[in-house]
Amino acid sequence: MKKLLIWAMYAYPEFGWELNHGWKYRNAEPSDFYIESTKFFGVLTMIVSTILIIIGLF
Repeated sequence: MKKLLIWAMYAYPEFGWELNHGWKYRNAEPSDFYIESTKFFGVLTMIVSTILIIIGLF
């Protein structure tokens, strides 16, 4: 389930921004930096969690 949420945040970072911050401001949009950093850290989280799961199996 957690990986599904991470993939959703990667695919639709604007939606995550709306859930976290969009409701606080009128006519606001996430910056390009926010979108790119959300995608980067989402992929990084997936890679690290996969490695940790594999290490934990051995």
